[in-house]
Amino acid sequence: MTFGPIPVVLATSGHRDLLDTEITSIRKALHTEFTTLRKQYPGTRFQLLNGLAEGADWLIAETALEHGIELMAVLPMPQAEYEQDFSTPETLAKFRLLLSKAAEVQVAPMPRYLACDSSRDARYQALGICLAQQAQRLYALWDGSTEKSLPGGTADVVRLCREGIENEDNPLAQPETCQVRHLRCNRRKNSLAYAAEDAISWAPTITDTAIGTRKCWNEIFQSIEDFNQAAIKIQEAAPNEIVKSRQWLTGETNYPSVIESSLQTFAIADALSRSKQKQRSTTLWLLSLLVFLSVFFQQLHLGPDMQWYWLTLHIGFGLIAFASYRAFFSGTRNSEVQYMDWRALAEGLRVQACWQAAGIDECASKYYLSSQNDELGWIRYAIQNIIRTGNTALTDCDFPWVKSRWLEDQKKFFLSGGSSAARKQQKVVKWSLYSRFLFFAGGTTTLLLLLKSIASLPSQLLPWLTLFAAILFVLAAICRNHSNLMAYEEDANRYQKMGNLFDRAIIVLNQHIEAGNTESARSILMLIGKEALSENGEWLLLHRQRKFELPT
Repeated sequence: MTFGPIPVVLATSGHRDLLDTEITSIRKALHTEFTTLRKQYPGTRFQLLNGLAEGADWLIAETALEHGIELMAVLPMPQAEYEQDFSTPETLAKFRLLLSKAAEVQVAPMPRYLACDSSRDARYQALGICLAQQAQRLYALWDGSTEKSLPGGTADVVRLCREGIENEDNPLAQPETCQVRHLRCNRRKNSLAYAAEDAISWAPTITDTAIGTRKCWNEIFQSIEDFNQAAIKIQEAAPNEIVKSRQWLTGETNYPSVIESSLQTFAIADALSRSKQKQRSTTLWLLSLLVFLSVFFQQLHLGPDMQWYWLTLHIGFGLIAFASYRAFFSGTRNSEVQYMDWRALAEGLRVQACWQAAGIDECASKYYLSSQNDELGWIRYAIQNIIRTGNTALTDCDFPWVKSRWLEDQKKFFLSGGSSAARKQQKVVKWSLYSRFLFFAGGTTTLLLLLKSIASLPSQLLPWLTLFAAILFVLAAICRNHSNLMAYEEDANRYQKMGNLFDRAIIVLNQHIEAGNTESARSILMLIGKEALSENGEWLLLHRQRKFELPT
């Protein structure tokens, strides 16, 4: 089975003392769940974060492995210390067996506010926080009880997922939440939590309770699936386009190996967005032409030549224009939205790759689209999941490569490239001039029609002048609509600002490098990266709001 580059991360939590009489039903429910997941998202690779505690964790891990889901072991403490939790040789042997099947083994990192607490409770709490922060869906095999909740216990993990965890580095961002799939289970300590008819059934999904959050989880998963499916197709159909995108970022020089995962997904996202951009441009001009022809034949029928075939052509071209519009611009996952989202993903990964190359241990998703907790959240999850999958062991910083392939390249792009601020401003002037000229010409022609008696215009000319005036107004509307949709003026201002920022960043970075201040140099790259992420987010939101409208 072929999967795309962006994984979806799942996690588990549950009781260690599940009832033996319910184990078979639990396995069946999990089997059905993972089968459905695979059918819904066949192009997406799933990873399961699992603490491998006895009981629920083992059940979910075994079932997930049967369905080809990657097991990612996240232990609350180093293995030798954790093995003390297993009281018999049999349970210890099973733990080691499952651990050997894990694609990755890590110890849950301690949050800053728990760093001074070395207790086992703190370690389990850190594990729960790690699961809630890194996963997009938690499977909780739980009796639903919140009484006597222990730090890191299932009730605590479920709470963290639903209420969200604040971003320590960006406290103004909305807390990150995780979808919870609660499988109602009894346990030996609470064997009557659920009646027989309610046990081993999925509880209704509860909406996130963190203030201001609105996670559209189905849309998020589907957006990742759509990207993965498109990635599979372009890797087969146009691999050279991906190579071209890689070379645009890396150049002919050697690049740090740590960025490989980010680089490859950047290249795919860049190639896909360029393909969609070409399709978008072609579609825009095609729609404009179809609308023009439809209006032209309509006016021809209403004015100079009232023949039935002109009316037929008007209706025909109008229907074709409407169908083309619906095909490209309509729907929740239309090509226009995909172009913008994939472009934004590529730009976020550009920053991520350059931070990694500079030895900056930060995830760009913390600072990217942080106020967007709706369907745009998939972009942040994509970046987060990509870097946790790749080689994240940072090496020595490669400042020369970062300066050349990021700062200088972006400065050139914004200030002197083919899509620079100056070029954007020229397009603003050009399309504004076209629109004003055509509107003025249409107004002048209309005025002639109003003064037809004074101007002594031949009566046979009047229908043609009416047609001419209508066409001029339509062309003026097309030019105005094009300029508004492309947001040339807003982009010109933003490009000038970003070009100046990159120019200043190069100067300041050189000063810190010459002085041997590595950490200060990294802080400069962090700042310019945050500015780039902010600019990319503004571009995405602006263009998502600029809907294409059929000129009339």
